[in-house]
Amino acid sequence: MLDGGVRHPVFDPALTAQWRLVADSLGLAHCTGVYAFCRGPQYETAAEIAVLSQWGADVVGMSMVPEATAARSLGISVVGLAVVTNAATGLSEKAHDHADVQQASFRQAPQLARLIAAALERGG
Repeated sequence: MLDGGVRHPVFDPALTAQWRLVADSLGLAHCTGVYAFCRGPQYETAAEIAVLSQWGADVVGMSMVPEATAARSLGISVVGLAVVTNAATGLSEKAHDHADVQQASFRQAPQLARLIAAALERGG
């Protein structure tokens, strides 16, 4: 929606706040931002990144939004978690390498698992 209003939020604000408190209690670095969904399975071009940035996107990914939208349509509260694995096209001299993206994900997996386990233990 381009008018700046949120009519059908996908991510539950209260649940998100609860998970942020859990992350804080674990000493995990985190931030909020605007997640732009693009269908894969390819990386975005520099032109696409420029447009998404102008629209306010902080990160871009190929998943989460369809799954979260489906869950919300079933009445399930949803929190969105994203691990940033690489710089967008045009923001780094290095070409994208899927193996690098996988390795970055694997490095973050233990912290993400700690967050998920702790949040679920606390009823989130």
